[in-house]
Parts: sequence; C-alpha cells; structure tokens
Amino acid sequence: MPRPLLVTADPAALDDLLRLVALAGVQGDAVSDLTEVRRLWEDAPLVLVGEDLLDRLVELRLSRRDGVLVLGRDLDDAGVWQRAVDVGAQRVVFL
Repeated sequence: MPRPLLVTADPAALDDLLRLVALAGVQGDAVSDLTEVRRLWEDAPLVLVGEDLLDRLVELRLSRRDGVLVLGRDLDDAGVWQRAVDVGAQRVVFL
C-alpha cells in the first residue's frame, strides 16, 4: 500500500511531518534524496514537503499532481507561497 511521501532534509520539519502522519494512523516514507523523491512522487497518495527543499523540487520539474502540501515555517515569508505554487502544491500549512 502506498504511503505518504515526506520530503525534507530539516530534522525539525521531519519530526513535525512524522507526527502529522502518525496522528492520521499511518506511516510515511521520509525522503531527502531527490532521486528517491522522483521515484516515489507519482504513486504516493499524499506528498508533504518541507519548505527547505522547495527550490530543489522546482528544479526537478516534477509532474503536477493532486495531494501536494507544503509545511511552511514563517508566516511572513511571502516567497514560500510562490515556491509552493511553482512545485504544484495545493496548500501551504503552518504548524
């Protein structure tokens, strides 16, 4: 069964993302290697992206898909919204 894809290299963001999927009663595939992200991108039922890797994901030019959310850290960072749009995210969430 496909699991949510958790994309970040930031330990604090990873901790937050792992807690989120645990609250939903599932386990996620935590990935920071972009080759692995490319391999899992299409089949993951949900993709949760830490803002630390947004620029690198944009460079990958991954296909647009539903179910992509970005975990933002700073409500005052207007750039996170543009980078989220560039990667095809449906929402930016802040914890």
